[in-house]
Amino acid sequence: MSDLELHEQYLELLTDASAMLNARGEIVSVNSTWRKFAELNGGDAGTCYVGRNYLETCDLAEGEASAMASKIGAGIRKVVEGSAAQYRAEYPCHAPTERRWFEVVVSSLTIDGERTPLVSHRDISIRKIQAESLVNGKRAVRELAALVASSPDGVISYDLDGKIQSWNAGAEALYGYTAQEIIGESMEVLYPDDWPVRIGEYRDKIISGELSNFDVLRKAKNGELKHISISAAPVRDEAGGVISISNFHRDIGDRIAAENQLKVLTEELNHRVKNIISVIHAILQITARGAEGFTDFNEKFDSRLQSLLASHDLLVSGNWSAVPLDRLVKSHLRLFSEAGDNNVSITGPPARLVPKAIEVIAMCLHELATNAVKYDALSRAERNVNIDWKVKDGVAGKRLILRWNERTDTPVKIPSSTGYGHLVLTRNVRRALDARARVSFGRNGVSWAVSVPDEHFESE
Repeated sequence: MSDLELHEQYLELLTDASAMLNARGEIVSVNSTWRKFAELNGGDAGTCYVGRNYLETCDLAEGEASAMASKIGAGIRKVVEGSAAQYRAEYPCHAPTERRWFEVVVSSLTIDGERTPLVSHRDISIRKIQAESLVNGKRAVRELAALVASSPDGVISYDLDGKIQSWNAGAEALYGYTAQEIIGESMEVLYPDDWPVRIGEYRDKIISGELSNFDVLRKAKNGELKHISISAAPVRDEAGGVISISNFHRDIGDRIAAENQLKVLTEELNHRVKNIISVIHAILQITARGAEGFTDFNEKFDSRLQSLLASHDLLVSGNWSAVPLDRLVKSHLRLFSEAGDNNVSITGPPARLVPKAIEVIAMCLHELATNAVKYDALSRAERNVNIDWKVKDGVAGKRLILRWNERTDTPVKIPSSTGYGHLVLTRNVRRALDARARVSFGRNGVSWAVSVPDEHFESE
């Protein structure tokens, strides 16, 4: 058996797509793997390129593959010349439906005393894809770590016993604990004392998929209770087993406050719509009782409605600039009084309310005036309502003291302390303006006083 026949048998044993060339670079023999590759990829299935000059093919290559083909051709020539024992190179060879990479290996055989190149193309796609996946995975881990480190949300993980394993800067800012203080502690250190759900119950529901996004109340290091929105998911190992729980904690205190404020505003809107209807009805009755005829009634009623509209504009659309207190008081009370300004005493030094105080004080005046109309304190010519204010110096700064006193012959119904009007006159003022307020309902009238800190008014 000749050397060529022996090498051809050796060639067939190779699992890589391989071809033997002669010294001129012509393909002399190929193995079955080479033939199969040619058939599957639209090549010359008849000859499988036997007789084709491999070096010329490399030299004539065009497009993106030309640079690599030239390098392979140069490598083959070095092996043929004996200046290199072997040549290796990796190159992409992507198909329309898959991404592929190959390694070309050129080595030297001696057949009948002549140096003969052996060219093998090895499919390394799996290795390249795995390596690429590893690189991408490492990059994803770095990116995720950067996101976790810079996230304003608290990113926390804990093991299946509920012990904290990781704690980012966002969690430290949210709860006040450093990573050194909290890692290894139970997640329940963040729970309010009377919180009904234990960490094990959360863990089981998160693992089962029953729970992934939920809102809770949590306790910071300083004891402050915070409304928190949690997004949670189990962390699994390569075998699919759960090894820990990952949490994202977001402070939703502002959202809760906004929702509560919306609820208050909705209730206020409902209340004020009812009140405005009551006010219009009261204006109608007051105007009708004092009108000398239809023309007089029409003029007075229209005037008072325009005053009501002006008062509304003053509150909500006056460019939100400071407004003189006497102007606010008069615009709110004039439309309620059957006798004009004659039955209302208004006294006080120059003072201007800032926008936030305008809205709050106007609501109080509205409540008081509506109540006064109900019990006839504004329906007669006598001075039954006295409103006065003064600016008083204090240790913490100036304060505006505003008082309302009325008297009526109609017995006043003492309202519930939890009623809306009482809340407007007391708790709402305290919360909105950090003010001190009190109201008393006597049998013959209402007294109300409020002390407003200087950040809510301007005085001379």
